Amino acid sequence: MYQGNSKTAQENLDEVLTKSCPYCRGKIPIKAVKCMHCGEWVKENNAKFCPHCGIEIPKKAIKCMHCGDWVEESLKELYIENELKKEPDTKLCPFCDSEVHYNALKCKHCGEWIEKQVDLNEITNPAKDAIIGEAVREGIKNLRDIIGR
Repeated sequence: MYQGNSKTAQENLDEVLTKSCPYCRGKIPIKAVKCMHCGEWVKENNAKFCPHCGIEIPKKAIKCMHCGDWVEESLKELYIENELKKEPDTKLCPFCDSEVHYNALKCKHCGEWIEKQVDLNEITNPAKDAIIGEAVREGIKNLRDIIGR
């Protein structure tokens, strides 16, 4: 009669749920990050662990999702520097005060056209005069249309 595998179901389960510590060869749970026998930190070849709490984190993590600490101080400085360089993602619509995409030309909430605001102090005098003149001509034209002349 064929006996098959001589291991019991419990032994098979233990084999699946445990691993050997690379330092003392003691059996530890498969998810253990520190050996309960010798006290050494157990790192897998492809794993990355938080230097503060010792829990495994994604390889490209710059901040630990468990304790919230930065993995490296230099990464924190780079992250802050890059965040300060970013342009804003949104702006407020001047008509309905809703958030719209920074480069939006028309508000998706109220439907009004959002014109790019020009700082007249940054424009040279001839250009400023041209912009003001165009605005005055446009205003007079709109006024004539309203009056009916």
